[in-house]
Amino acid sequence: MNRDEVRTIPSDLSRESHGPLVSIITVCRNEAGPIQRTITSVLEQTSPSFEWIVVDGASTDGTLALLQSHASSIAKLVSEPDSGIYDAMNKGAHLATGRWLLFLNGGDALATRTVMEEMAPLLEANSADIWVGAHWHCGADGVAPRLKKSAGRPDVDHFYRRTVNHQSAFISREAFAKYGPYDQSFRILADYDFFVRAVLGGARVQACGVLVARYDATGLSAQKKNSPEMRREQRRIRSHFPLAYRARRWANDLYVSVVRKSLRSARACKTGGRPKLALVNVWFGALPFWTPALFWTCGHNPEVDWLIVTDQPRPSYAPENVRFIPMTLERYNARASEVLGYRVNVQPTFLYKLCDLKVMIGRILEAELRGYDFWGSCDLDVLWGNVRGFVTDELLAEHDVITSRPNRISGHFALFRNRPEWSDLFRRIPDVQRRIEDSLTYRRVDEDGLSAVLQWYRHRVLGRWVTRWIRRLPLPRVWWERVWTTSGKHQRLMLEDESLQMKWVEGRAYGVDGQEMMYLHFHSIRKQMQGTDVGPSDRPHAISVSPAGIYMSKLERVSPVSGGGARREAIEDSR
Repeated sequence: MNRDEVRTIPSDLSRESHGPLVSIITVCRNEAGPIQRTITSVLEQTSPSFEWIVVDGASTDGTLALLQSHASSIAKLVSEPDSGIYDAMNKGAHLATGRWLLFLNGGDALATRTVMEEMAPLLEANSADIWVGAHWHCGADGVAPRLKKSAGRPDVDHFYRRTVNHQSAFISREAFAKYGPYDQSFRILADYDFFVRAVLGGARVQACGVLVARYDATGLSAQKKNSPEMRREQRRIRSHFPLAYRARRWANDLYVSVVRKSLRSARACKTGGRPKLALVNVWFGALPFWTPALFWTCGHNPEVDWLIVTDQPRPSYAPENVRFIPMTLERYNARASEVLGYRVNVQPTFLYKLCDLKVMIGRILEAELRGYDFWGSCDLDVLWGNVRGFVTDELLAEHDVITSRPNRISGHFALFRNRPEWSDLFRRIPDVQRRIEDSLTYRRVDEDGLSAVLQWYRHRVLGRWVTRWIRRLPLPRVWWERVWTTSGKHQRLMLEDESLQMKWVEGRAYGVDGQEMMYLHFHSIRKQMQGTDVGPSDRPHAISVSPAGIYMSKLERVSPVSGGGARREAIEDSR
């Protein structure tokens, strides 16, 4: 079809249509590679109640040939020069005969095979002018996608600050005829401009829970060089709002930034303003036999919360700062898959694979961690000493990542500032998706993977420069200066000399050499442990840890440094 034929098509989109329910409109130019995923996702739809219209901008790289090979599935195919993406989208809208329009550009894709089937009842009900679903936000190759849920309340206040993803928005033909077409004087944000004009004009915009699209976020709006132009277009769009409304929003912003900030600062001064910490462990199956001793030491750290994701009931003896998050392994796999954008399938026969997901907990449990300043991963085969004596407020203020091992991220204790840029650090690990999807092998994503990335930043000036100025990613401030726990060498000495013990004394933890530790990690000796005499109702002043087990000390107070000199020498010699 040529340009003259397009112009003869009536422009009255409000005319009655007896055609398909939905017109999927794809605009593209020179996208021979990305367009394939768009083609596949459309052709795989289980519901036939749609037509597919493709407007190509005179591609020269083989895109048109690829589209022509699927001509039998395309209702209308146009290939000719245009004046921009929104010119092409307007052409597609004028060609449409469906009652609803979905703009799915080249490189974008429908999220599942059942999108049209799931949306059909909502669209048939005709209870809105625009339906907005959820979408995957997919960056450059190798970057894990993020799930973007549909706007909770897509009202005027929502559109004053942000837009909705047009790849997941179904627009009725009547609404497009009334509030459209796209204004081609906008080069980047004409879709945002359309939604604002629609909502201010009284269009009914509703959100739904259907996962609609996979959005290819590598286009114009994602390029940093276009940021100044985007800001100019945003200011133009906000001029649509009445002056009184803009003044009210300005006053509200001033109140939030000045008054509310002052109130928060006053409350922080009154309460000491200490950062809130949450340590998370994911555990399925029966809790370990030393759990009463573990929880007793957690209770001695009231300024730290422990969150345990498990399928076990919460014991009655657990202190207030130990929260249980009920969840099955299947549900945890499903949630992790949904958040990460690829399949997570930890098997009950290989739960050790959960360790690979430790650095992703900030995203997987984002809702549960809301309100905390830092989140961290931890193990359960530990007794906790004076945590906040090691993790000071000064240390937290100056660092974004804190770990208990020198020059490495520790799997049994690592803290991350609870902000998206630091909770997403794992996305920078090369080949992270393949490592996670390898469900029957522990790939050390939590320790080796992230440690290698952070060490690259630390030792390579070029790596820091590329990350900061080319990839436009922030560089984390990492603290990894000291050993805060008992090492494997400590525990091997204990296996050689049964008289050596680690001790916990009234809220403080000490290694076999009498040196104070933040926590006692006994992973190397736990298989030899025979048991414990610390029960749910016990309140011991001191606990000893050895290959024989975990037992209450017979002494009311135990000197942490008794025999420390000789033992310290033995450890230093073993190094």
